[in-house]
Amino acid sequence: MVSGVQPTGKGQQKEEEVIFETKRTMVRPMQKTDIDGFAELEANPNVVMYTGYPTATFEEAVKDLDFILENYEMTPPEKLIYSVIHKDSNDFLGTVALLPYKDKTWEIGYRFLERHWGKGYASELVPALIQYGLSQPQIDKIYAEADVKNTASIKILERNMEFQDEVWNEKIGCRDRQYICGHIST
Repeated sequence: MVSGVQPTGKGQQKEEEVIFETKRTMVRPMQKTDIDGFAELEANPNVVMYTGYPTATFEEAVKDLDFILENYEMTPPEKLIYSVIHKDSNDFLGTVALLPYKDKTWEIGYRFLERHWGKGYASELVPALIQYGLSQPQIDKIYAEADVKNTASIKILERNMEFQDEVWNEKIGCRDRQYICGHIST
């Protein structure tokens, strides 16, 4: 089991609910008040470079955030995207995501505001996100992929997951490294 994760709630998600915490961060459902940080995240070409999505205007970010908030009410949710908040400052750092991939395998993703890169937040959050994901009854395995040029993410995924393959990603036009981890069968 990965240390450093403190699950804090199950069942119906509410705006004030904390999903899990790490030493420096808390992960909670996104809120309307996250819009400035979220819009900055989506507008930065360096942040979205490896996602396959273009940058977004403020208005597009508002629509995206509205969809995320509506998604929390779906049963089951189409995807789970959460805010990463610094515990001490309450600053919006970025987002983490769990997205259905296939069957009971869900994909993880994470993005941080560029000013927070290089501070170890992704290294701290990825094992916690994996542990949280695998604690959900609908998830047996966690999948991730990263562009081979995204060396920071590759290093994090190598430490926390098992390498599967390197493939050409038609959608984005790049080589991706694929990773997986899951429950250990006994």
